[in-house]
Amino acid sequence: MKSFQLFILFLLSFNICSQQIQLLSDFEINGIEKTFVNWNGSLSSTTVDNPSPDGINSSEKVGKLTMIEDLVSVAGLPSIDGYYDAENNSAVTMKIWTPVEININIKLENNPDWGGHNTVATTAVTQTNQWVEVTLNFNTNDILLNKFGIFFSGENNAIGNTYYIDDVTAPNLYTEKQLRYLPSDGKTNVSKNTELKIYSNTSLVKIDNTELTNDDLVSSIIFKENNATGTNVTFTATINNNKNEIVISSNDGLTNDTTYFLSIDHTMVAYNDASNLVPSSSTFTTEPFLVNQMLIDFESNKTDALWSSWGGAGFQKIENPDKSGINTSNYVGKYTVPSGDAGIENGDVNGSKLSFFDYSVTPYFRVKIWAPKPVKVRMQLQNDPNYGQNSGEKEIYVTDINQWVELVYNFSTTTATNHNRVQLYFDRSHGGSSTGDVYYFDDIHKGDTPPTASSTIVQDGLTDLEVYTTLSITGSLAYVNNDGSEIVDGYNNVELRLGQSTGEIVPSRAILSEDKLTFTIVPNEMLLPNNTYWYGIKENSTNYIGGTSVSGVNGTFTTSSTVPTFAIYDDNETEGVAEYVVKDTMGDPPPDFSVVNDPADVSNNVLKWDKNSSWGGWNRISYELNNFIDFNNDDVFSLRVLSPETTYVRLKVGSIKGDGKNTSFETDDNVLFANQWQTLYFKLSSVPDDQSDYKYISIYINGGNGTTNTFYIDDLAGPPFIGSTASVSHFNDREIIMYPNPTSDYIYFKGINSKETIKIIDLSGKTVLNKDITNNIVYVGDLSSGVYLILVNNSYQKLVIN
Repeated sequence: MKSFQLFILFLLSFNICSQQIQLLSDFEINGIEKTFVNWNGSLSSTTVDNPSPDGINSSEKVGKLTMIEDLVSVAGLPSIDGYYDAENNSAVTMKIWTPVEININIKLENNPDWGGHNTVATTAVTQTNQWVEVTLNFNTNDILLNKFGIFFSGENNAIGNTYYIDDVTAPNLYTEKQLRYLPSDGKTNVSKNTELKIYSNTSLVKIDNTELTNDDLVSSIIFKENNATGTNVTFTATINNNKNEIVISSNDGLTNDTTYFLSIDHTMVAYNDASNLVPSSSTFTTEPFLVNQMLIDFESNKTDALWSSWGGAGFQKIENPDKSGINTSNYVGKYTVPSGDAGIENGDVNGSKLSFFDYSVTPYFRVKIWAPKPVKVRMQLQNDPNYGQNSGEKEIYVTDINQWVELVYNFSTTTATNHNRVQLYFDRSHGGSSTGDVYYFDDIHKGDTPPTASSTIVQDGLTDLEVYTTLSITGSLAYVNNDGSEIVDGYNNVELRLGQSTGEIVPSRAILSEDKLTFTIVPNEMLLPNNTYWYGIKENSTNYIGGTSVSGVNGTFTTSSTVPTFAIYDDNETEGVAEYVVKDTMGDPPPDFSVVNDPADVSNNVLKWDKNSSWGGWNRISYELNNFIDFNNDDVFSLRVLSPETTYVRLKVGSIKGDGKNTSFETDDNVLFANQWQTLYFKLSSVPDDQSDYKYISIYINGGNGTTNTFYIDDLAGPPFIGSTASVSHFNDREIIMYPNPTSDYIYFKGINSKETIKIIDLSGKTVLNKDITNNIVYVGDLSSGVYLILVNNSYQKLVIN
């Protein structure tokens, strides 16, 4: 009787095991013979005679796998009609013969979404040159696994290794319809960037058995904070073509240290055979904030760094000169301003490079600085050693002086994965600093705690501002419209006025930066000299991302009493100004160029330049002027540009054509508006006033980028020439008198020929009036208020219309 009971127990045990796993292949001719194919094209698979029959495996045929090229190759079987139940059938077995100690891996994945649905079970094999039976255990609740694969890993895995396998088992298939959530119910420490999914191993339909579309999902999915009765989370959702996977995206993103509830309404959605969903949901919690991860603080070997500079910036590690406030540490970094454009960048920290920054986890970078005067501090994150792979510069204007302050730079929109170096610039291009000025910095760290919502009016309170200055407003958090939508045209959110908040609107254009942190305002014309202006964000127009309203963000500034003096070097008109000997392009081969009709105004001629990829994208437009530039007179150049992309333009002046061994100076300005004309200004204040041998100009557009593109330029202008031979001279040189100036209607002339022509050019370089002078009087009352150049037979004077 006892023997019979044991026999019954054996049968029950066998029946349970047979439900948990299935024999996938025993490689026997009359058995279950399945040939494993190579998924990656570099692992040989075949069925052979058992090379070493023994008590563990005495079967006749086995599978042979040989590593022939790729050490991570997978040999596997095609997808099946159904899905493996590795959730309830978590253990699979196989027999293996190996010549070395090795790890054997079973991989289950989805066809076609192998990247989104896969799981691996691994076990180590330490007995060699004999058959061993191993068990591998999965840890998954994925219901969309329909492909089976085998691969090997470990330090002994090598090209040429041969492994034998036999009696491979696989999980049984799901026999009932399944629905799952990602993240799964009860999951904690979930990344706030995790993709949210609801998926099934059966297609879904609406409860009335009609097609379930994207438009149905918002009303069919329940997404709340805390629990089923919590605050609604606004979201978008999409369903795939197979109607078995839904991806959900929170409109404002997930928040750290927050619990969320996600469910699909079983009263609105069913399986495609009209059977009902079982009520289900997932409650999960996101990971807590990562407040502070120190990168460099100069205090210990683990967080100390070597620093290098470019452009001559000085760096020293010194004792903290002001142990007070938010920084009482012992050591800090000292930055000394050189004579030119410069910055510093960290080298190895504790003998090695920093780990690559993960902006999805730690998007906010902080640094403490101490400044004796207001200063613009920029941070850029880049690859070490490939500095060309970078985040772009973020700028913060510091007005709290003689104390330690902490700056927070927002890189939340940066997606690169290979940045591992910090670069700092103090007052790049010497906005208000002088050679030898000293600044201090310390405690560079990163985290995911956003800064307090705030905005900086960068030009607020400044005086003697250049009349061609572009204005900016920078936020600590990204800007959106007050309804939460993306800002498309920044002009709807900001304004510039003359005098005060109720003053006359100054016609302008505005753009929001790609990272949504900075508004840039570009006046349509130069500002009036010696005037006060007001600018800011319009009330009730803008929010910080997350919902906080932007209010009271505005400031004032005063313009300089001087206006640049320009001579027009080239306006591309047949009978216009052409103050050059040679105009050509440089490259290998040189890019094509030609004078054509303005794409935006057929009455105007412009230069069309077809930039090519030669010289690594540094090919250029080149001018040799008729005479030498008078830098004692002025040092500002201007150029109108029409570009199909936002980019930068570099203007370089020198004593010879090309780079050569000449002395030269250069500076950049940015094209902010694609497919719109924009006047750029280039101030070369570092050129000595007595420089007298410069008459060569080079213009680079998107320098260093080897892609081809077509750009248009017009109205190249700069300081007048030296001496009386200059082609554009001041009225005083010809004893011409013009009055009144300023005027609002008529201007009168003395000392000119009545047959001469008057040409009035606004300070963006555009001709606004061109007519013959009649009776020494010209009507200008139709022109807008502003500053102009008035030319009479190539002699010029500034004209102010009020």
